[in-house]
Amino acid sequence: MQVELAFIIERINFEQEIEGQKLSKPKYVQQLAVQKLLQQYAKILPIISDFYGGMVPGFISSLTKMNMSEAATQVILASLHNYWKLPNWFDEISQHLRKMWGV
Repeated sequence: MQVELAFIIERINFEQEIEGQKLSKPKYVQQLAVQKLLQQYAKILPIISDFYGGMVPGFISSLTKMNMSEAATQVILASLHNYWKLPNWFDEISQHLRKMWGV
């Protein structure tokens, strides 16, 4: 991420060198940094989603093979409920980011 943001520093340094002052407004520089960050998230979130999408069902399958009591299984599954939703949340965020930034 630092490498991707390095161009902002180079751009400001170039402007200072040529013009003797910083031309970029702080808000513009902030927008460039946020844009790069969101583009990075748009790349990473589908990978995270795929990981959790495969890991959680596999874990549940392992639980069923262990022949745990129903109560113990329910406690574990209840605690994993939010993790089960996580891949869908990541997918939705990633789709919104792609729409916003055209990634």
